[in-house]
Amino acid sequence: MRSFCTSLGPRPRWDSGPMSSSLCGQGRKTPARIPLFSSSSDASSASSPLFFDEEAGRYYKYAFVKLEGEQIFLAILGSADYREPLESFQRTVMVGTFISAFLAAFLAWVLATTVTRPLDRLGRVAYRIQRGRMNEAVKEERAGELRRLSRAMERMREGILRRDEQLRLMLAQVAHEIRNPLGGLELFASAAVEAMDPDERSEMLEKVRSEVVALNEIIDDFLTFARPIRAEGHLHDIRQPIQEAVELVEMEMRSAGGTFTLDLPEDPLIAKADPEHVKRVVLNLVRNAAQAGTNVGVSAEVLRGEVVITVVDDGMGIPGAILDRIFEPFVTDKEQGAGLGLAIVKKVVEGNLGRVEVENRDAEPGGGAEFRVFFRGAEDIPVQ
Repeated sequence: MRSFCTSLGPRPRWDSGPMSSSLCGQGRKTPARIPLFSSSSDASSASSPLFFDEEAGRYYKYAFVKLEGEQIFLAILGSADYREPLESFQRTVMVGTFISAFLAAFLAWVLATTVTRPLDRLGRVAYRIQRGRMNEAVKEERAGELRRLSRAMERMREGILRRDEQLRLMLAQVAHEIRNPLGGLELFASAAVEAMDPDERSEMLEKVRSEVVALNEIIDDFLTFARPIRAEGHLHDIRQPIQEAVELVEMEMRSAGGTFTLDLPEDPLIAKADPEHVKRVVLNLVRNAAQAGTNVGVSAEVLRGEVVITVVDDGMGIPGAILDRIFEPFVTDKEQGAGLGLAIVKKVVEGNLGRVEVENRDAEPGGGAEFRVFFRGAEDIPVQ
C-alpha cells in the first residue's frame, strides 16, 4: 500500500489524467494516470474503481481523503487482494452449480428408472388385470418396495385365476351332481306313475324322496362352500358340539357293524371357536372316516395352548397322489360326492383362525388316516 499527498482546488474534480504531486515526505512521483473516481457528496473523500497493473500483475484501487483545514488530500494506493478469494469463491460456486445440476439430472434419471417407470408398468398390469387379461405373469421389479408390490400383484393374479378355475369347476360339478339325482327322479317318478301295485308305487316314491334328499344335500354343500364364514369369536366349552356331532353318526355306524370310540376330558375344553362350526367340522370328518373304515376314534385335548381334535379311521388311507391336495375343492377318491366335504372343513376351521392337518397313519395302504383340527385355546380370556 502506498500513500501520497496532493494540493487541489476548493472542490476537486475527479477524472482520469496525469498527476504530478510528490509523495508526502518521500519524493516519489504518483502514477501517470488515475482512473475515474467516485466521490462523496461533500467531496471530502473519493475512491477509484479497480484497475489492473500489468507490470505487477495485480489489481489496485485508489482512495482519497481530504485533510481537515487544508486543501490537501491524502491519497492511498492499495492492492485489491480480496479479488483472489472472490474469484476463487465464484469458481467454486460455478463448479458447485454444475455438480448440483449433474446430480439433479442423475437423481431424476434414477427416479425415472427405479420408481416412475416401474410404477407405470405396474399401473398397466393392474389395468390389464382389471380388464380380465391375466394370462401374462407380473414381471418382478428390482427395487425393494416395488419388488414386494409386484410379487403381491402376481399373487393376486394367481389367486384370481385359481378362484376363476374353482368357479368353473364348481359350475361343472354342480351341473354334474344335480344331473344324477334329477335323472333318478325322472326314472323313479315315471315308474311310480306306471306302477299298478300300491306297494311298488310306494317304493318308487320313497326312492324319489331319497333322491330329493340327496339333491338337497348337494345344494347345501355348494352353498356352504360358497357362503362366507362368519365365526362367533368367543370362548366356549366345545365338548358338547363334539358329542352332538358324534351321536349323529354313531348309531348309523354301529348298525352297520362298525365300532366307535370317543375320548373327551372331564374338565371343560375351552376354545375360541363357534360351537356350530365345531359341530359341522367334526360331523364332516366323522362321516368321512365312517365311509373310509369300520373303526373310528375321536379325541380332544389341550396341547401347547391349542385345543386339538383328532379323528382317526382304519380305512385304506388317502392316496399319495392327492394327499397334498385333499382339502382343495372337488378333490376326492370317492366315486360319489362333490368332493366339497374336506374343502368345507378347511374353510370353516380357517374362518375360526384355526388350522387342519392330515396324514396317513401308516406308510402302507390300509393303515387309515388321521385328521387333526387346531383351535385357539382359552389363554387368559374369561369364558363367555
